[in-house]
Amino acid sequence: MPVPASIDCVECGGVAYLVGDEPELGWAEGDLLVYRCRDCRERFDLVVDAFDLEDRGDLADGDEAT
Repeated sequence: MPVPASIDCVECGGVAYLVGDEPELGWAEGDLLVYRCRDCRERFDLVVDAFDLEDRGDLADGDEAT
């Protein structure tokens, strides 16, 4: 899955989880992703771009792109 279910919170270092589910037809460039931190409750709005949709099959399961 190119769009991560969680990200690191830049405010407190906790884990911010994706709010909602993947659209039925999948993610598209320009879609809005909303994450909420479980610890500080900060909200992060990110926009899907072409890089998010690339097939990065060269990464092992559990690895993240940097």
